[in-house]
Amino acid sequence: MKKLSPAVLLLGVLLSGCSTRAPEPLAPTASSPAPVAQASAAMPAPAAEDSVPGVSYSYNPVGKRDPFRYPLDSPCCARPLIDCQGPLCIYSLDELKLTGVISGMANPVAVIENPRGMAFPISRGSKVGRNGGVVKKVLRDSIVVAEVTLDGQGRSREYETVLRMQPDLPLATGE
Repeated sequence: MKKLSPAVLLLGVLLSGCSTRAPEPLAPTASSPAPVAQASAAMPAPAAEDSVPGVSYSYNPVGKRDPFRYPLDSPCCARPLIDCQGPLCIYSLDELKLTGVISGMANPVAVIENPRGMAFPISRGSKVGRNGGVVKKVLRDSIVVAEVTLDGQGRSREYETVLRMQPDLPLATGE
């Protein structure tokens, strides 16, 4: 009897494991439980994409946002046009300082100072701030400014900001 070389045996083992046929199911034996066989028969086999010919997926982008565009660039979410042309419209509300209020009249007047130290009289309805704020109320020691800004979802929201007068600081004496 001829002796086979180990390389030929290894090649035969590798080739026998690479068949394209599906393995034949084992016949149930008396030792295998029946419910396991029934449970595996009840589960559907995973469907391969190639097994259903003629079915393809189609994407319809109508009504969906473009994930590669900035959300606030779309026409529905564009910044509202700000028609403020006054000298106080180039500053944010944080930069402006309320320095005085003249009350006791039908339409009270407030005095606002810009960062350069220039004072401007304003009253109810005046435009103030970069975001097109409008003075809603002039109170005894403060003013209320309503600004329209965009939130995270692109909807416009009206926020009210209160600018208060700073209390006078006592003078330091050199005692």
